[in-house]
Amino acid sequence: MYIFKSRKRVFEIVVALVLIFSAVSVSIAGHWGAYLTHVEGVGPQGKFIEIE
Repeated sequence: MYIFKSRKRVFEIVVALVLIFSAVSVSIAGHWGAYLTHVEGVGPQGKFIEIE
C-alpha cells in the first residue's frame, strides 16, 4: 500500500472482493455441513463413520 499510493482504491476493491468471496464460501460450507449433520445424520449420530 505504501509503494503504490496511486492505486490505493484498486487494492481496496480487490481486498473487498476477496473478503466477500471468503464470506460466501464459509456460508456455503456451513450450509452443507449443517445439511449433512441434521438432515442426512452424518457425524453425531454415528452413521457413515468409518471405524479403523
